Amino acid sequence: MAVPAAAPAVQVPCKEASDALKYAIVGLLIFGPILEPLALARAFKARALLRGDPTLTGIGKANVALLLSTAVIALWIVMLVKTVSSH
Repeated sequence: MAVPAAAPAVQVPCKEASDALKYAIVGLLIFGPILEPLALARAFKARALLRGDPTLTGIGKANVALLLSTAVIALWIVMLVKTVSSH
Protein backbone atom coordinates (compact mmCIF):
# COMPACT_ATOMS: atom_id res chain seq x y z
CA MET A 1 0.00 0.00 0.00
CA ALA A 2 1.43 3.34 -1.04
CA VAL A 3 1.77 6.16 1.42
CA PRO A 4 0.07 9.31 0.13
CA ALA A 5 2.41 12.20 -0.49
CA ALA A 6 2.09 15.12 1.88
CA ALA A 7 0.42 18.16 0.42
CA PRO A 8 2.96 20.84 -0.41
CA ALA A 9 2.99 23.70 2.04
CA VAL A 10 1.45 26.86 0.71
CA GLN A 11 4.00 29.65 0.68
CA VAL A 12 2.70 33.04 1.82
CA PRO A 13 4.67 36.28 1.50
CA CYS A 14 5.44 37.99 4.80
CA LYS A 15 3.78 41.41 4.84
CA GLU A 16 6.15 42.73 7.52
CA ALA A 17 9.18 41.91 5.35
CA SER A 18 7.68 43.73 2.37
CA ASP A 19 6.76 46.72 4.54
CA ALA A 20 10.25 46.81 6.06
CA LEU A 21 11.84 46.91 2.62
CA LYS A 22 9.46 49.65 1.44
CA TYR A 23 10.23 51.77 4.51
CA ALA A 24 13.98 51.21 4.09
CA ILE A 25 13.96 52.26 0.42
CA VAL A 26 11.76 55.29 0.95
CA GLY A 27 13.77 56.21 4.05
CA LEU A 28 16.93 56.10 1.94
CA LEU A 29 15.46 58.74 -0.35
CA ILE A 30 13.42 60.89 2.07
CA PHE A 31 12.47 60.96 5.76
CA GLY A 32 15.44 58.78 6.77
CA PRO A 33 15.45 59.59 10.50
CA ILE A 34 11.75 58.72 10.72
CA LEU A 35 11.38 55.75 8.38
CA GLU A 36 14.64 53.91 8.96
CA PRO A 37 13.95 53.05 12.62
CA LEU A 38 10.50 51.86 11.54
CA ALA A 39 12.11 49.73 8.82
CA LEU A 40 14.55 48.32 11.34
CA ALA A 41 11.75 47.38 13.75
CA ARG A 42 9.68 45.81 10.97
CA ALA A 43 12.68 43.85 9.71
CA PHE A 44 13.33 42.37 13.15
CA LYS A 45 9.65 41.53 13.54
CA ALA A 46 9.58 39.93 10.08
CA ARG A 47 12.67 37.83 10.83
CA ALA A 48 11.06 36.59 14.05
CA LEU A 49 7.86 35.70 12.21
CA LEU A 50 9.78 33.99 9.42
CA ARG A 51 11.76 31.90 11.90
CA GLY A 52 8.55 30.72 13.54
CA ASP A 53 6.46 29.98 10.44
CA PRO A 54 7.99 27.92 7.62
CA THR A 55 5.13 28.81 5.26
CA LEU A 56 6.15 32.48 5.18
CA THR A 57 8.55 33.75 2.53
CA GLY A 58 10.54 36.97 2.43
CA ILE A 59 13.69 36.39 4.47
CA GLY A 60 15.70 38.09 1.72
CA LYS A 61 13.51 41.19 1.87
CA ALA A 62 13.82 41.28 5.66
CA ASN A 63 17.61 40.91 5.52
CA VAL A 64 18.00 43.62 2.87
CA ALA A 65 15.73 45.96 4.87
CA LEU A 66 17.77 45.26 8.00
CA LEU A 67 21.07 45.91 6.22
CA LEU A 68 19.85 49.01 4.39
CA SER A 69 18.17 50.61 7.40
CA THR A 70 21.21 49.95 9.59
CA ALA A 71 23.53 51.51 7.01
CA VAL A 72 21.34 54.59 6.56
CA ILE A 73 20.99 55.09 10.33
CA ALA A 74 24.77 54.81 10.68
CA LEU A 75 25.26 57.39 7.93
CA TRP A 76 22.80 59.75 9.61
CA ILE A 77 24.68 59.40 12.89
CA VAL A 78 28.03 60.06 11.20
CA MET A 79 26.62 63.15 9.46
CA LEU A 80 25.10 64.38 12.72
CA VAL A 81 28.36 63.92 14.65
CA LYS A 82 30.33 65.61 11.88
CA THR A 83 27.91 68.56 11.80
CA VAL A 84 27.94 68.98 15.57
CA SER A 85 31.71 68.64 15.86
CA SER A 86 32.33 71.25 13.16
CA HIS A 87 30.59 73.97 15.20
